[in-house]
Amino acid sequence: MSRKVRLGMLGCGRAAERLHAPAIRRSEGARLTAVYDPIPARRELIASRHPGCRTFDSPELLVASGEVDAVIVATPAQNHVEAASLALRAGLPVLIEKPLAQSLAEARLLKALQESTGVPVMIALNRRWWDPVVQLRRRLSQPGRGPASVQMDIASDVNGWSPLSAASDPLEDLGTHQLDLLRYLFDCEIESVRATQLSPTAFELTVRLEDGTVALCRAAYRERSEEAVLVSVGPEQSSARVGSERIRPAEGGLRQILDLADTIRRRALRGRGGLTRSYDQQLESFIASVREGKAPSPGLTDGLAVMRAVEAARVSLARRGADIPLSTSSLEL
Repeated sequence: MSRKVRLGMLGCGRAAERLHAPAIRRSEGARLTAVYDPIPARRELIASRHPGCRTFDSPELLVASGEVDAVIVATPAQNHVEAASLALRAGLPVLIEKPLAQSLAEARLLKALQESTGVPVMIALNRRWWDPVVQLRRRLSQPGRGPASVQMDIASDVNGWSPLSAASDPLEDLGTHQLDLLRYLFDCEIESVRATQLSPTAFELTVRLEDGTVALCRAAYRERSEEAVLVSVGPEQSSARVGSERIRPAEGGLRQILDLADTIRRRALRGRGGLTRSYDQQLESFIASVREGKAPSPGLTDGLAVMRAVEAARVSLARRGADIPLSTSSLEL
């Protein structure tokens, strides 16, 4: 496939408007050719920013149109599996927003369909392409590393985001990123999860990995969006946080000075921030999988692993903060 990959968008809400569509406009390897949303004004808005893009009255018409080579599913979570299944049955690779599905049972059905069709499915867990995370993973891959301790904080200003549909809770919306990052950074599976609800819009998770690493993760909706990861291995500390492109030094005055200098330099050069670039790189990875017909990463196995951890957190909440192993039969893949 030498021409640009033709992408269809199922769902034209805020994620499509602010994240996926801008990444497509910046891409040299793809173009948006078809969109669907149940709200006509939303699909017209997205299409108007992409010359030659057609609007469709139903997802079925879009996937059967012959206008697309692959599909991005950015619908509300309750429609993810239905929309992705339509694309898979039409032989179209899928990039599906997180969370993968609303239940493990739904996710397993989608995985079975993907395995029967062999069509690539990628999960939109963009933090894997965030530059500081890439640096952290490289540092943590060094031989002889012992177990680590981790602190993760992620908060989102839901009012500023103004979702078109009702926002999910922070555990599903934000904790998903943290759980995936732990698996990715340490190349290790999650062993158990313990959860506490701090408020109606805030959760705290204690996550244990199979290599002995322990992570304390907080996910919340607040008035200000922020995100940070602090990793300690023995006396050495590294940290990633929004607004910074580095991981060392982890904290302190020198780090603040270096971060400020980086920000001034990036703005002077009209560069994009690290999280924005992560969406661009996620899209390019998806385009490569479409062109080559290869299994993308993160794929359905990763999406299911994160869903298992989220479900374990919900079980823990129901059991007043009990530690829930992911080997529990109802959580097994």
